[in-house]
Amino acid sequence: MSFSDDILRAIRRASAPATVSLVIALGVAYVAAWLSKSPVLFDLLAFLPHSPKLWTALTYPFASLGSGDAFIWLLVLLWWLWSMGGSVERDMGTNRYLILFFACTLVGALSMVLASIIQRASAPLAGSLIPIASITIAWGIANPTSQILFMLVIPLQGKWLALITALVVLFALGSGSPVVGVFALLPLALAASVANNRIPFFPYSGALYSRQKSRKIDSVKAKVIEDKVRSRKKEREEKERLRKLFEDSMKDDH
Repeated sequence: MSFSDDILRAIRRASAPATVSLVIALGVAYVAAWLSKSPVLFDLLAFLPHSPKLWTALTYPFASLGSGDAFIWLLVLLWWLWSMGGSVERDMGTNRYLILFFACTLVGALSMVLASIIQRASAPLAGSLIPIASITIAWGIANPTSQILFMLVIPLQGKWLALITALVVLFALGSGSPVVGVFALLPLALAASVANNRIPFFPYSGALYSRQKSRKIDSVKAKVIEDKVRSRKKEREEKERLRKLFEDSMKDDH
């Protein structure tokens, strides 16, 4: 059995096609930037808060200068996305998971625009920290007492992982300006709201989504039945009223 076969088996077992695709795409983007040694690709994908190209609000996670000293950090992020993203994708379903990933990416870009307006200065937004941190927050909030081995050594519950992730984003992106760090927490807040099922039309759990959809259908059916019962009652009342009128008119004739 070859090493590549082992990798393919692991990917199939993960049952997380979107996470696998994102990991591959992020890795390919870094390698392309490393090989090209040109800022053209970075300029095409990175988000500039003061003069943004519209598509870069969604592509900045794939922006990289391809510098060698960023390789270890990239591996950490990709491993973290593989670990957390796979679990979240299985819980949410692939489509809603991708919506969450790119919604947090978009909110991250918008939050940097707000920060740049307040501080009147900005730096390019590049790298996948914001969306991966958002996915990690979603997992931690949805699984507050589940444990992982933080740094492969320290047992850590989901709620504490979420807190540490928020602090990493705050201090990492706010190293140049605390304002940027604070606004960078907005996409994490969105992910936390989804994980807490605070957004009625976008629940975290696929099973919960099915139950809510089923309850909505049952509610509609119940309303239809209730309307039919009310309509029949009115019909009976109207017939009874007409009958009494008829009987009264017959008595008057006599």
